Amino acid sequence: MGYNRNFNLFIELAVKIQSTFLACLLVAVSFFGCATLNAQKLDSFPPIIKPTWDIEGGAINDSWGGGFARINDDGRTFGIYLIFDQSSHYGVRSNYSLITNKNYEDSTQGSRLDELWLEGYYNLLRSKGGWFNAGILGGLVVSGNLGGQKFQESTHTLLGVPSVILPYANLSKTFALTGFQMFTDPIRMGGREKMFYAFSPSMKVVYAPNYQLMLDARFAIGSYSYHLSKLTIEMFYRYTEDLTGQLVMNKLAAKESGFGFGFNRRVGGTRLFWNAYLQSDYSVGGLALYIQNKTERKPFQKADVILEFGAFAQGLDFYNKYHWNDTKLWNDHLRFSFQHFYGAYDADHLDSYPAVNGHYSQTELGAYVQFLKERPKLQLNPKVGLNAAFKKESYYAGSDLSVPPYLAMGLVFHGEAGAILSFPLPFLAENTLYGVCLMYNYNFSPGEKQVLLNGKPATVLANYGWISAGFVVQLDL
Repeated sequence: MGYNRNFNLFIELAVKIQSTFLACLLVAVSFFGCATLNAQKLDSFPPIIKPTWDIEGGAINDSWGGGFARINDDGRTFGIYLIFDQSSHYGVRSNYSLITNKNYEDSTQGSRLDELWLEGYYNLLRSKGGWFNAGILGGLVVSGNLGGQKFQESTHTLLGVPSVILPYANLSKTFALTGFQMFTDPIRMGGREKMFYAFSPSMKVVYAPNYQLMLDARFAIGSYSYHLSKLTIEMFYRYTEDLTGQLVMNKLAAKESGFGFGFNRRVGGTRLFWNAYLQSDYSVGGLALYIQNKTERKPFQKADVILEFGAFAQGLDFYNKYHWNDTKLWNDHLRFSFQHFYGAYDADHLDSYPAVNGHYSQTELGAYVQFLKERPKLQLNPKVGLNAAFKKESYYAGSDLSVPPYLAMGLVFHGEAGAILSFPLPFLAENTLYGVCLMYNYNFSPGEKQVLLNGKPATVLANYGWISAGFVVQLDL
């Protein structure tokens, strides 16, 4: 019976691989065909400078997913990872995750599991220019009680979040895994002296007998620097099949399956990313630092792009900012701004929490003025900004499944004032300034109103002020 099941799974996966690969190939060919009709000749681009080695380490959390899906502190609720890559030839990936299933439908079936994933890969095929790369992978998965419960309890206590007490599933084992991957280096469509625009399809298949079968196909498109810093949007399809028979893993496989979209920003030694699964209304995001072997780059002269990520002084709220485009006004002190705020609502915001859960996302366009020109030295630079935003607040059942969903949307005006303390770190990159930012923010919302959520009052689209602190990367392309 086991042999027949595995054989049927392989047949099913083969069909999915074929259809997914053909779809990705069709999209890629369409994009590339349009691009080559309008872009410069490939040999007119400056060469891409790839690092010979790259190390990245970071953390993932289900509340860092951009505010595009429900946040229930469930599923792959937290994790840390480390990746070593040797010039896209070979490398090692490791990931430690806390997986939970609160199972409000039947609390007696709630459970948790910790997962340690160790995977090595070697790319057997590497075409000249990186047009096509393919390789094999193998490793181990260790599951069971690996200290996740104690870690989550201590973290929740520190943050003032209710504890998640769940028994461990009966699955303390080590499983072997194998698979393959295919990907391209960025395929350039157009660009200019400092940046280029490109797309990159990829596919990965992993099979761990008696544990999991997974296919992940992606199509990324966005802007890159010639040192491979990037800001991309990703469309993806993922198929995950649970082979353990454990409810906690079966629920996670359902969450991590289907079509979705994501965001990936990797620049200046920092990475921010998230993936939102459309069919399961689930998302997960991550924050990371990376280091590479040092490549020659020009000294910093002025900031072409300013990127910022941070958090609010209260609650589980985060923001991502992208500033660009010298307007040539006020000696280049005026810049355009795109900002995205998102977060989960907790007991400080919701009287009905945890019977009612909620989250929001706020997407903004505007401008800000910085009072000083960026200089490659320790510098305190005041700034003020004003943005128009679209805010979406979602409320839904938490522990009380009878709670109906409620959605509030409206126009918001966001003002901010504060300062950036910036400084060079030439041992990381000569063309980059780093910094920290402290701001006072205020939301004015014409649509503020009082509603009842599970019989208790709540203010939606509220007017309020807050303090934010962030990490800043100012990049001279």
